[in-house]
Amino acid sequence: MSANRLRRVPSLIWLLVGLIAGDLYALHHFFSFPPASCAALVASSFALWRTSSAARPVALLAAAFVVGAFRAQQVYRPALPANHVAHLAHGEPVYVEGRVQRSSVGQPRRAALVLAAERVRRHGEWIPASGLIRVRIHEVSHTWAPGQPVRAFLKLRRPRNFGNPGEFHYEAYLAREKIYVTAFLSSDQALERTAPFPPHAWSALDRWRTAIARLFSSGRDPDTAAILTALILGDQGGITPELRQAFSRAGVSHVLSISGLHVGLVGGTSFVIFRWLLSRSEWLLLRTSVPTLAMLVSLAPVGVYALLAGGQIPVRRSVCMLAAVACALATRRLTNPYVVLTAAAFLILLTLPGAAADISFQLSFVAVAVLIAASNRFQQWWPPQPPKPRSIYRTQGERIVRSFAAAGFLALCAGLGTAPWTLWHFQQASLISPAANLLVVPVLGSAAVVLGLASAFSLPVSESLAAIFAVLAQYSVAAGWRLTAWFAALPLAALRLPTPTLVELAASAVALAAFLARPTHLRRKARYVALGLLLTAAVNRVVARWPGQALEFQFLSVGQADATLVVFPSGRRWLVDAGGIPGTFDTGERVIGPVLFGFGYHRLDALVLTHPQFDHYGAMPFLADAFAPHWFFSNGQTSDAVSYSALERRLGTRGTRRRSLWAGCYLADSGVRVTVLWPAPNSPERNPNDHSLVLLFEYAGRNVLLPGDMERQVELQLVSRYGPALQADVVKAPHHGSRTSSTAELINATNPKLVIFSVGHQNRFRLPHRSVIAAYARSGSRILRTDWDGMITVRIEASGRLRWRAQRSPWNRWQMETASPGDRASRGQGRSASGSFVDWNCPQR
Repeated sequence: MSANRLRRVPSLIWLLVGLIAGDLYALHHFFSFPPASCAALVASSFALWRTSSAARPVALLAAAFVVGAFRAQQVYRPALPANHVAHLAHGEPVYVEGRVQRSSVGQPRRAALVLAAERVRRHGEWIPASGLIRVRIHEVSHTWAPGQPVRAFLKLRRPRNFGNPGEFHYEAYLAREKIYVTAFLSSDQALERTAPFPPHAWSALDRWRTAIARLFSSGRDPDTAAILTALILGDQGGITPELRQAFSRAGVSHVLSISGLHVGLVGGTSFVIFRWLLSRSEWLLLRTSVPTLAMLVSLAPVGVYALLAGGQIPVRRSVCMLAAVACALATRRLTNPYVVLTAAAFLILLTLPGAAADISFQLSFVAVAVLIAASNRFQQWWPPQPPKPRSIYRTQGERIVRSFAAAGFLALCAGLGTAPWTLWHFQQASLISPAANLLVVPVLGSAAVVLGLASAFSLPVSESLAAIFAVLAQYSVAAGWRLTAWFAALPLAALRLPTPTLVELAASAVALAAFLARPTHLRRKARYVALGLLLTAAVNRVVARWPGQALEFQFLSVGQADATLVVFPSGRRWLVDAGGIPGTFDTGERVIGPVLFGFGYHRLDALVLTHPQFDHYGAMPFLADAFAPHWFFSNGQTSDAVSYSALERRLGTRGTRRRSLWAGCYLADSGVRVTVLWPAPNSPERNPNDHSLVLLFEYAGRNVLLPGDMERQVELQLVSRYGPALQADVVKAPHHGSRTSSTAELINATNPKLVIFSVGHQNRFRLPHRSVIAAYARSGSRILRTDWDGMITVRIEASGRLRWRAQRSPWNRWQMETASPGDRASRGQGRSASGSFVDWNCPQR
């Protein structure tokens, strides 16, 4: 692009691009900007801007980048005051007193409260404290209104990501809300109301919001009540995973979020009412523009509704755009919709640092930008016909056909525009999104919203009238939900695909821009650019999937559980155990799935279950459905748990072949030999831990031992049976480092260079046990932990060289194992590891 064209780009766009770049830069902890350096860089950019007009875009971009990075780092890495409760987050209970700042509504049993700490009890006396605490409550029996003083013993924790690549950035999500401490309570009975609280500035709004939620939840169907609460109040706390998945498969998840439609309905209705009222005054009609005045006055109810809805990013964007349009019309200046959208994004980033990384910010602005471009393109393709002397029925018929065509085209373009971003964040794309949007949005996004808003705004005037509107809204929501469920149940309604790369995101954006842009030479260039990016992305995919000459282990960080991804030199992929956290949190969908999709995988060759305990198979139902494994290997034991029954159903649906294994079974694949060391054939039923599959992987003179949760008795039998053959370079610590495992005999027999502990951060079992850590340390093993180091990667190359690294520093760069295979006892001599995997070779039981 030439310098003249660069200068023609509005300055606001350069500022916005710089703010977004700085926002995202600060998120990834590249470099911190001290205040003095920030001021110096901004001053230098201003001097550059004054020096040359050609350099002004660069100056604006640089200044906005520095400001955006500096403000965002105050969110992600703030300098907390000395009395902030984050300094007490050591996992020990603390007596905290404060006030409820925010509370979730619409959840029948679970809730999340945000407490503003006021003081804590330390060493027998109360001392002032500050900071917000997010408290998750499993069982709720009381209503907790904002402003209510409370007191409780809380085990404070700093929010922490799992530490896997491509995961949801939970720490940043809470930091954008100024929350740096979390806690958990099994019941709100542990919360003590300290005193009645006096009304405050937001009491009326809080009471109104609570009354609306109570009115909506009075219906018989909890799903309908949860959807209606999300539509009107923006609280999705009552949306179950099943509901969310159905809306996602149908491609209408955006309906559950408060968007420009809601704000537009409030603003439009307010405008009509105020215009009618103001036009009753002859004095106003003679001295001012009543429509302009009515539009400005209607911004007040819009602001009230934005506060009622919680001030979410889509709401802020819609309010900013509406305010910009109102000001433009009031000053009689036509405003480019792209400039209005840019101004809204700029204002949000100024008022909410860090918002550029928020999912709703990205999806909402991308969707609106695509809709603006698609609307302009449709107007060029099918301009409205001027009035002609023809039959009124024919004219109305053409208008109806054109309206349906426009709606379908806009829905298609919106789906294409947001699909790469939904794949980026959720690894799922809906194939029926355009059709579902045409039918579901008018029911849920229009009729239900209008009736729900009528109920909410009439509640302060008449409870009876509000109840009537609420019942009608519930009927509308029920109809929309049935329609959504029907779309979601269709075969191939949605596809789960690998996470797109940055090159693929850029290619899709350029291709869509070339499709919607006006036919100019820039459009032709955009087509060539999109084609080049797509070819580059395709080459990158082929290279990434090309089989390597290494055996790789990914020890995933899944909390207090186990999950190990094994990638063979042939490219085959096994997942040995799959974690599981009790509750509604699906580790497969939220943790393991994004990692596998991020690696570009869409199939698994095998799921391996060492033993049927939830912390080893809890995520497998989702993974069996999403990755359709060819094989399921286990020790033959099953479980009566409902979650295990769900796993068996998913395996049956996907046609996965099952195989039980026992000691002596082995297979060879591309130079790798996998041997089952335990359980013994026909061994009696025993403690599930002692019946775990114990797998030994041998490749290029190196050994890796995956022992499941075996305990002392089994370890002694293995040492007695295999002796020196147990020696391994890498060992995953048995039973998460419990003191019932990792006996001195096993440690001496394996003598590992690396030992991996798969444990949860500050887990209630206090694992790994300090005696186990000390024993491995005395043997000279390097200790790595998933709770501290995140995902741990171990790679054995064909030459026998062993390399490893962790996701978190200081081990986030490849480390080389100093010992060579020849320095250790020879393993696997005389045992063939060549050939291609067909099936296991097992001795007779």
